[in-house]
Amino acid sequence: MLMARRYARLLARAPAMHACSRPPPRSCPRRQLNFLQRKIYVYELWTGLYMLDPWEKGFFNTMVAMGATASCYVLLGWVNGA
Repeated sequence: MLMARRYARLLARAPAMHACSRPPPRSCPRRQLNFLQRKIYVYELWTGLYMLDPWEKGFFNTMVAMGATASCYVLLGWVNGA
């Protein structure tokens, strides 16, 4: 009888270890954020930006954006026959 009481007290103090104690599934925005963070990380590795200072990354990304914008402008002008 004494062992049963001790066992019951021990079980009462122990945390629940069943299926309901699993963490909830990740939300959709968090998954999308992780996907975006992974793509940015791969971009930084591919271009070597991971070893630059923040201002250098900003400068490089600005140059890339300006180059992409100029390319689109020239391509659209060429397609439209201007």
